Amino acid sequence: MEEKISDFDLAILKEALANIGNSHSPYSSCKVSSVAVSAGTGKRYKGVNVENSSYPCGICAEQSAIAGAVSAEGSSFRLSAIYIVNSTDNVFEPCGLCRQVLREFASDDAKVFVGNHDLSRVEVHSFSDVLPHSFSSDAMK
Repeated sequence: MEEKISDFDLAILKEALANIGNSHSPYSSCKVSSVAVSAGTGKRYKGVNVENSSYPCGICAEQSAIAGAVSAEGSSFRLSAIYIVNSTDNVFEPCGLCRQVLREFASDDAKVFVGNHDLSRVEVHSFSDVLPHSFSSDAMK
């Protein structure tokens, strides 16, 4: 069952889309922007992908947003939702590395919104659907 996107969520997707021009993506030409929303404060943290000629040195938009959130709120930061848009016609989910980074701060019911370049395609998922059976630090307790 597809979840309806609220006006509030659409506004944050548009905020992410407005920031997509800040992406540094000269190698893939695929711009990605995200907005992470704090469960504790409701504050929004923007991020973009930053590529490097040595591909492993780049960072994804999701990681960029999470880094900003943790820099501002500390390790107590918890993610209520992340909004991700890209510059293509397609919608795609966070990469595997980003899913694990998000896991550190997201509960199973945190929302993951993904949209394409003009928001004609938008999907929403619970984090547990994006990364089922995930590893977290809770397993080490």
